[in-house]
Amino acid sequence: MDLRNLTLFRMSEQRMDYLNERQKVLSTNIANADSPSYRPRDLKEQQFRSLVREAQSPRIAFEQTDAGHIQSASLREPDMRDRKDKVSYESAPAGNAVVIEEQMIKVGETSLQYDTTSRLYRKYLEMFKTALGADGLG
Repeated sequence: MDLRNLTLFRMSEQRMDYLNERQKVLSTNIANADSPSYRPRDLKEQQFRSLVREAQSPRIAFEQTDAGHIQSASLREPDMRDRKDKVSYESAPAGNAVVIEEQMIKVGETSLQYDTTSRLYRKYLEMFKTALGADGLG
């Protein structure tokens, strides 16, 4: 049985792959902190909802059938949308726009997200081993 065929494991692997690539991009930004006219780069953030939508086969549309029902997020007013992060406009006299502190914060956040995802992956794996009665197998 290949666990990569299971949605849960496939999504975890995709997340770890994304975070690994993001660390590479961020480390390139830090390495070029003194390069003239260098602009920092970052990967577009993965949208968890789109990963879940891809994994689901049937789509269920929620509908508010009574005014007294609690609305789902998709039915709420547009002012409830997520806010975007503020873009940094700081740049050095040579045109370099890398702010080391911002990059280091992103590296730390990415590392923490990777650690969390890998721990969840291991927990899922332990759950499957327990369910299969294979926790004694190493």
